[in-house]
Amino acid sequence: MIHCYVVMKRVAANLCLVLFALVVSGCEIFQTIDKGLYQISETITEKDQITGKRSINLSDREKQIQIGNAAIEEMLAEKDSANEAYNGALDKRAYERVVAIFNRVHAVSHLRNESWTPILVKDENFNAFTTGGTYIVVNTGLEKELGEDDQLAAVIAHEIAHTVAGHPSESGSYGLIGNLAGSKSAQRESFQIAFNHEQEKEADEIGVLYSALAGFDPMSASRIWESQLIKNGVNAAYLNGHPHNLERIKFNKITAGKILPYYTRNKINERYESLLDENVLYKKNVHSEADPGAGGGLSSILNTYIELENKKNQATAEEARQRARISMMKNAQKNFIIVDSKPVSPNIWRVHLKYQGLAYLKELVLKGAFQTLKGETLVIIAQHPAIVVYGSIVVVDFSHPDLYAYNQQANKLSFTLDYAERF
Repeated sequence: MIHCYVVMKRVAANLCLVLFALVVSGCEIFQTIDKGLYQISETITEKDQITGKRSINLSDREKQIQIGNAAIEEMLAEKDSANEAYNGALDKRAYERVVAIFNRVHAVSHLRNESWTPILVKDENFNAFTTGGTYIVVNTGLEKELGEDDQLAAVIAHEIAHTVAGHPSESGSYGLIGNLAGSKSAQRESFQIAFNHEQEKEADEIGVLYSALAGFDPMSASRIWESQLIKNGVNAAYLNGHPHNLERIKFNKITAGKILPYYTRNKINERYESLLDENVLYKKNVHSEADPGAGGGLSSILNTYIELENKKNQATAEEARQRARISMMKNAQKNFIIVDSKPVSPNIWRVHLKYQGLAYLKELVLKGAFQTLKGETLVIIAQHPAIVVYGSIVVVDFSHPDLYAYNQQANKLSFTLDYAERF
């Protein structure tokens, strides 16, 4: 496999030499070379169903289904052995809701001709996932929290998009080939996290499109992350394999605004098939490659290399952006000093912070760690959207219905800068 990858890079880097060989070596030799290159390309790539471009993927769709389904079926077998209910046996109403929403979204997706099965499992974590096959798993915690059907549709559409884009298999393929080829970037955990971040961003974009085409409000995706921001904050001081909540709010709103003309409430867009090939987000490359031996091998290798480099560059840029953000956040955190911290009502704790940094900041998000009456940690998120400059006194109220402010001890509380942007 390493030889395939190295050959692909060498061909791209030495295109002039290949063309020269075409001229001086004769048509028959070139045909043999071109057929070999095409075979290499077919072995290590697949055509993206969304864009039509080639991407690194060592498993064809049949293999992806086999591997992906095996993982889910093993999970279900374990539940059967443990007499653990799932699907309708777990919650008939909830499962019927999941199936109904899934059917509408799946019907307008690139994989609408595949037979899929939604799975509902008992798990309070806010999560849904696919493994690249023909199952989508939804946790009860997520189904309950997303009371709006439009929001649940956005999550289901996002998961289908992961499989359509081949993300589960692509990640493993890229990492394996990169490691075999001695790629230093592929071996960095921060690069792998950034690579995953870009996949999540793509799945968000395609998921919003699917939602709109299925007649679900495309703006619903941003509302999910608005709620998650209030509950969980941003975590911008750490590497993120997913776009953080503020990023997802902004990006999904922009995407939804672009595809809003495709949306009619509770109605599948009659033009969904043509819109999957060409829309405001992308235009699918529908041009067929030349035949093997007639330039198809060379062009497929070159197109694969170009797309591989594009994805590598995107992930590298995201890796650098996250590192820069983390560094900025650490420095900004040091420049805030608590000047006052006290309760102002039974459910509100107020903190006065003095900012002594030189950089102007905006969109502050802070986390406060408090104690419940049972001694458990209660994390509360507070936002301060105003611009902060040197010498500013930032007043932040941490409010929560479960907060008993007068029972807190100021010297035992901690406050963390969770997000900030340079102005």
